[in-house]
Amino acid sequence: MDELLRTLVALRLDQRLQGPIDPSDVVQEAFLEVAHRLEKYLEKLRLPLYFWLRRFTSQKLMQLRRFHLRT
Repeated sequence: MDELLRTLVALRLDQRLQGPIDPSDVVQEAFLEVAHRLEKYLEKLRLPLYFWLRRFTSQKLMQLRRFHLRT
């Protein structure tokens, strides 16, 4: 599953950030965020796990993009 998320990040990664940001790092940071919220997810189970992980991964990518490009 993490390979799918890495591919997602690699496809969405802004060309200006392809050097400083590695897709694996984005996924790892997203998983850290997910680890803190997993219990809450398990209580509600609104989304399939992959979609939930994809959402956090996309959010983390956007945060890093804003940080590095100051947009």
